[in-house]
Amino acid sequence: MKRAVGLPVLLLAAALAAACSDDVQDIYSSYPAFFRFSPVTAASQLYTAVSNPGQFCTVTFHNGQYYVFTDPRGTSTSWPVTAQQQYGRPVFISGFIVGTPAVIDMSGQFPLTAYDLVCPHCNESDYITRPVAFDGETQMTCPRCGSSYDLNNGGMPVSGPATRTLYRYHVAYSQGTQTLIIQN
Repeated sequence: MKRAVGLPVLLLAAALAAACSDDVQDIYSSYPAFFRFSPVTAASQLYTAVSNPGQFCTVTFHNGQYYVFTDPRGTSTSWPVTAQQQYGRPVFISGFIVGTPAVIDMSGQFPLTAYDLVCPHCNESDYITRPVAFDGETQMTCPRCGSSYDLNNGGMPVSGPATRTLYRYHVAYSQGTQTLIIQN
């Protein structure tokens, strides 16, 4: 009798553990991504986005020679790609959105987040890599399909035909070395 009761309990515990780990992984995209930038303080838009809740910026790349950091008001900073950064060439679909949501997470922290700049609806339905654009401080909108995404709420769609969130990537920021790394 002990064996008959123990086996279902063990199977249930294993299923719950697997379900929990899958949920955590599902918030991150399976697309490859890589970006390393230092010093973060050189781009005021990026430094503001990683240091202040409710602030975001976009990171785009021009001709493989310049990074461009843009805030929601359209203010930009260009930074030349260094030889060291050429070694770890960025990998993305349309660029990145980096920032700190104004909403705390379950641990009581303001987590740094990174998303791809591509509209996931256009990318998945029509294979078009159209970038989204700021439509306010914490909202991005696709100029093609009209889908809007809330950056304070995990990149969730708030209007338009989109049904999935923005592609989210793992991100880390070291204040000591002033280095930002996005990697999937």
